[in-house]
Amino acid sequence: NPLGSLDLSDPKQMEMLYNVAIRSVYEPGSVKKILTAAAAIDAGAVTPDTTYVDNCIAYVYGIPIKNWDDSVYGLQSMTGVLQNSINTGAIFMMQQLEAIQPGGFQKYLDAFGIGRTSGIDFQGEAEGIVRRPTDADWSPVDLATQASGQSISVTPIQMLSAVAAAINGGNLMKPHFVKAHVASNGSRTEVKPEIMGRAISEATSATIRQMLHTVVE
Repeated sequence: NPLGSLDLSDPKQMEMLYNVAIRSVYEPGSVKKILTAAAAIDAGAVTPDTTYVDNCIAYVYGIPIKNWDDSVYGLQSMTGVLQNSINTGAIFMMQQLEAIQPGGFQKYLDAFGIGRTSGIDFQGEAEGIVRRPTDADWSPVDLATQASGQSISVTPIQMLSAVAAAINGGNLMKPHFVKAHVASNGSRTEVKPEIMGRAISEATSATIRQMLHTVVE
């Protein structure tokens, strides 16, 4: 209205109070492949130059999972998987990780903060949705679809924090809306960076940065 007051009975006006970044959950899709690659490389399951042959479809427990564009990419490196956003390549990386470290994929999801609140200084943050082996509706196929960003739901701030950890040296940082507190007398207290945990090693993070550089190129 002309006075700019908020009508709490008006659903459209109430939507303005809904913070999408921390309350909305969505399937991240291909951006999740960054975390899958980071996990597999950090565990020593693959390197950027590890190769496999893509035939467009990966069969996981008899269930066909296709590439997003129905393309066949043939012989590809793990760097090529990120460059072309290949679903079967993400599945390959997850499977290589699970082969040497059963349950490792889920552990890396935890390390990246997926499926829990980030602790950001704002109310109403959602946790996201991650089906785990301990859940009644869990299926081994979930690991394959989660590798490429499906069957998993995150908030935008969760995904942003996780990708930041993948490229900042490996540290999962606590995100903030507030940069500093300024008192009435003008004194200023900065909000200091807070490390929530280590997701991957510094060396792996450097490798992921280089791989993503080739994606942009």
